[in-house]
Amino acid sequence: MKKPQILACAAVLLFGVQLAKAQVGIGTTTPTAQLTIDTGTSGLAPLELSSTTTAPTSNLSGGQIAVINNELYFFEPTRNHWFSVTTIPITFARNGNVDNNNLYFGGRITNQGSGAPMLKNGTIIGVSATSSGGSATKRFELRVRNDGSDVSVTDLSLSDNELYDDTLNVDFSAGDTLTMRARNDGDGDVSNPSIILWIKWRE
Repeated sequence: MKKPQILACAAVLLFGVQLAKAQVGIGTTTPTAQLTIDTGTSGLAPLELSSTTTAPTSNLSGGQIAVINNELYFFEPTRNHWFSVTTIPITFARNGNVDNNNLYFGGRITNQGSGAPMLKNGTIIGVSATSSGGSATKRFELRVRNDGSDVSVTDLSLSDNELYDDTLNVDFSAGDTLTMRARNDGDGDVSNPSIILWIKWRE
């Protein structure tokens, strides 16, 4: 191959590499990210994703987003679910010394079947809890219930009167109820426990 041809091939290759690294701007000549969309004063939304009624099922990977039933979701590969961008806290608490009692949600719980009724399918992705004293390792039961029966029971235990866990993966369905109960394990009372469940809607 002649020298000019070699130089021409090298130039084309170099141009292709630079093009692959280039930023893209829509409505702007000075993009500040890999893709920048600037609608200026047009009044138009910068991006529109068509809503679907079912979650995507093929070629899934972390970082994907979709609008499902008019709500924004992202794919979470660790738990293998489409989750709502929104995270909802569900709080249970009870004043005083507690042992073998339900905690209160949104008012007084009067029986084991009472609690937080769930609007949609979802997943409990984390829990944070504190207490002011008493049993430092008090054990609690997170119960997913439906029609008076347990769907699932998950043990949660304090450590030094605290608990922080963002690895939970407890599914529930629309119509299920979430309850929280202190266990009577012979380890005495726990004082003023407060537990927050962190949930995301699931598709």
